[in-house]
Amino acid sequence: MTCSEVLERYFDLDQGDPLPAGIAEHIETCTTCWESISRMNSGMHLLSIPYTGSRHDIPESRDAFTDAVMHRIHSDSAPAAVKSAPSEALGRWIITGIIIIAALPLASFSQSVQWLHGFLGSSLDFPTNLVFGLLVATYSLLFIGSHLKEISRWLHLRPEVVRRKPV
Repeated sequence: MTCSEVLERYFDLDQGDPLPAGIAEHIETCTTCWESISRMNSGMHLLSIPYTGSRHDIPESRDAFTDAVMHRIHSDSAPAAVKSAPSEALGRWIITGIIIIAALPLASFSQSVQWLHGFLGSSLDFPTNLVFGLLVATYSLLFIGSHLKEISRWLHLRPEVVRRKPV
Protein backbone atom coordinates (compact mmCIF):
# COMPACT_ATOMS: atom_id res chain seq x y z
CA MET A 1 0.00 0.00 0.00
CA THR A 2 1.39 3.43 -0.91
CA CYS A 3 1.55 6.37 1.47
CA SER A 4 -1.19 8.25 -0.39
CA GLU A 5 -3.51 5.23 -0.20
CA VAL A 6 -2.82 4.82 3.52
CA LEU A 7 -3.47 8.50 4.25
CA GLU A 8 -6.64 8.50 2.15
CA ARG A 9 -8.01 5.42 3.91
CA TYR A 10 -6.98 6.80 7.33
CA PHE A 11 -8.75 10.12 6.74
CA ASP A 12 -11.85 8.29 5.46
CA LEU A 13 -12.23 6.54 8.84
CA ASP A 14 -14.58 8.03 11.41
CA GLN A 15 -13.02 9.12 14.67
CA GLY A 16 -13.03 6.19 17.07
CA ASP A 17 -13.13 3.53 14.33
CA PRO A 18 -10.47 0.85 14.79
CA LEU A 19 -7.54 1.05 12.40
CA PRO A 20 -7.24 -1.83 9.95
CA ALA A 21 -4.06 -3.84 10.59
CA GLY A 22 -2.40 -2.91 7.27
CA ILE A 23 -2.88 0.80 7.85
CA ALA A 24 -1.71 0.60 11.48
CA GLU A 25 1.42 -1.34 10.47
CA HIS A 26 2.24 1.13 7.68
CA ILE A 27 1.81 4.13 10.00
CA GLU A 28 4.06 2.53 12.64
CA THR A 29 6.84 1.89 10.14
CA CYS A 30 6.53 4.93 7.84
CA THR A 31 7.87 8.12 9.40
CA THR A 32 6.34 10.30 6.67
CA CYS A 33 2.80 9.00 7.20
CA TRP A 34 3.22 9.04 10.96
CA GLU A 35 4.29 12.69 10.90
CA SER A 36 1.44 13.67 8.54
CA ILE A 37 -1.15 12.00 10.73
CA SER A 38 0.41 13.45 13.90
CA ARG A 39 0.27 16.96 12.44
CA MET A 40 -3.35 16.46 11.42
CA ASN A 41 -4.29 15.08 14.86
CA SER A 42 -2.48 17.97 16.54
CA GLY A 43 -4.40 20.45 14.41
CA MET A 44 -7.68 18.70 15.24
CA HIS A 45 -6.76 18.82 18.92
CA LEU A 46 -6.03 22.54 18.72
CA LEU A 47 -9.34 23.14 16.97
CA SER A 48 -11.20 21.27 19.70
CA ILE A 49 -9.84 23.53 22.47
CA PRO A 50 -12.33 26.27 23.34
CA TYR A 51 -11.11 29.76 22.40
CA THR A 52 -10.42 31.82 25.53
CA GLY A 53 -8.77 34.88 24.02
CA SER A 54 -10.25 38.15 22.89
CA ARG A 55 -11.66 38.92 19.46
CA HIS A 56 -8.54 41.00 18.73
CA ASP A 57 -6.37 37.86 18.87
CA ILE A 58 -8.02 36.39 15.78
CA PRO A 59 -5.87 36.90 12.67
CA GLU A 60 -7.37 39.11 9.97
CA SER A 61 -6.41 37.08 6.90
CA ARG A 62 -6.56 33.42 6.04
CA ASP A 63 -2.77 33.29 5.56
CA ALA A 64 -2.15 34.83 8.98
CA PHE A 65 -4.53 32.30 10.53
CA THR A 66 -2.77 29.41 8.80
CA ASP A 67 0.62 30.69 9.93
CA ALA A 68 -0.63 31.06 13.52
CA VAL A 69 -2.04 27.53 13.57
CA MET A 70 1.09 26.00 12.05
CA HIS A 71 3.28 27.93 14.50
CA ARG A 72 1.22 26.59 17.39
CA ILE A 73 1.40 23.03 16.08
CA HIS A 74 5.19 23.18 15.82
CA SER A 75 5.67 25.12 19.06
CA ASP A 76 6.17 23.78 22.57
CA SER A 77 2.42 23.88 23.21
CA ALA A 78 1.81 20.97 20.84
CA PRO A 79 0.71 17.75 22.56
CA ALA A 80 3.50 15.36 23.58
CA ALA A 81 2.11 12.66 21.27
CA VAL A 82 2.90 14.87 18.28
CA LYS A 83 6.48 15.59 19.34
CA SER A 84 7.54 12.04 20.11
CA ALA A 85 8.98 9.87 17.36
CA PRO A 86 7.58 6.46 16.52
CA SER A 87 9.95 4.91 19.07
CA GLU A 88 7.24 2.59 20.40
CA ALA A 89 7.32 0.66 17.14
CA LEU A 90 11.12 0.47 17.31
CA GLY A 91 10.91 -0.76 20.89
CA ARG A 92 8.45 -3.48 19.90
CA TRP A 93 10.78 -4.60 17.10
CA ILE A 94 13.73 -4.80 19.49
CA ILE A 95 11.76 -6.66 22.19
CA THR A 96 10.47 -9.14 19.61
CA GLY A 97 14.01 -9.68 18.31
CA ILE A 98 15.30 -10.33 21.82
CA ILE A 99 12.48 -12.81 22.44
CA ILE A 100 13.25 -14.64 19.17
CA ILE A 101 16.96 -14.84 19.94
CA ALA A 102 16.30 -15.97 23.53
CA ALA A 103 13.78 -18.58 22.37
CA LEU A 104 16.14 -20.22 19.86
CA PRO A 105 18.37 -21.99 22.40
CA LEU A 106 15.38 -22.78 24.62
CA ALA A 107 13.54 -24.49 21.75
CA SER A 108 15.99 -27.41 21.86
CA PHE A 109 14.74 -28.25 25.37
CA SER A 110 11.07 -28.55 24.37
CA GLN A 111 9.48 -32.00 24.55
CA SER A 112 8.57 -31.96 20.86
CA VAL A 113 12.14 -31.28 19.77
CA GLN A 114 13.47 -33.86 22.24
CA TRP A 115 11.06 -36.45 20.82
CA LEU A 116 12.06 -35.59 17.24
CA HIS A 117 15.73 -35.72 18.19
CA GLY A 118 15.24 -39.15 19.75
CA PHE A 119 13.34 -40.34 16.68
CA LEU A 120 15.58 -38.81 13.99
CA GLY A 121 18.89 -38.60 15.84
CA SER A 122 21.50 -36.01 14.97
CA SER A 123 20.13 -35.65 11.42
CA LEU A 124 17.70 -33.10 12.90
CA ASP A 125 20.45 -30.66 13.92
CA PHE A 126 21.27 -29.23 10.49
CA PRO A 127 17.67 -28.54 9.34
CA THR A 128 16.78 -27.05 12.74
CA ASN A 129 19.78 -24.73 12.72
CA LEU A 130 19.04 -23.80 9.10
CA VAL A 131 15.44 -22.86 9.93
CA PHE A 132 16.52 -20.86 12.99
CA GLY A 133 19.19 -19.08 10.94
CA LEU A 134 16.68 -18.21 8.22
CA LEU A 135 14.24 -16.93 10.85
CA VAL A 136 16.84 -14.61 12.39
CA ALA A 137 18.09 -13.45 8.96
CA THR A 138 14.54 -12.72 7.74
CA TYR A 139 13.66 -10.84 10.90
CA SER A 140 16.90 -8.85 10.69
CA LEU A 141 16.28 -7.93 7.05
CA LEU A 142 12.72 -6.83 7.81
CA PHE A 143 13.93 -4.76 10.75
CA ILE A 144 16.70 -3.07 8.76
CA GLY A 145 14.44 -2.48 5.76
CA SER A 146 11.71 -0.86 7.81
CA HIS A 147 14.09 1.29 9.89
CA LEU A 148 16.61 2.28 7.22
CA LYS A 149 16.30 6.03 7.88
CA GLU A 150 16.89 5.65 11.62
CA ILE A 151 19.83 3.31 11.10
CA SER A 152 21.36 5.73 8.59
CA ARG A 153 21.03 8.53 11.14
CA TRP A 154 22.60 6.40 13.90
CA LEU A 155 25.54 5.52 11.67
CA HIS A 156 25.80 9.09 10.36
CA LEU A 157 25.39 7.95 6.77
CA ARG A 158 24.34 10.32 4.05
CA PRO A 159 22.25 9.03 1.18
CA GLU A 160 24.25 8.83 -2.00
CA VAL A 161 23.05 10.98 -4.82
CA VAL A 162 22.78 8.90 -7.94
CA ARG A 163 23.32 11.02 -11.01
CA ARG A 164 22.36 9.78 -14.38
CA LYS A 165 24.38 10.74 -17.38
CA PRO A 166 22.35 12.37 -20.11
CA VAL A 167 21.66 10.04 -23.00
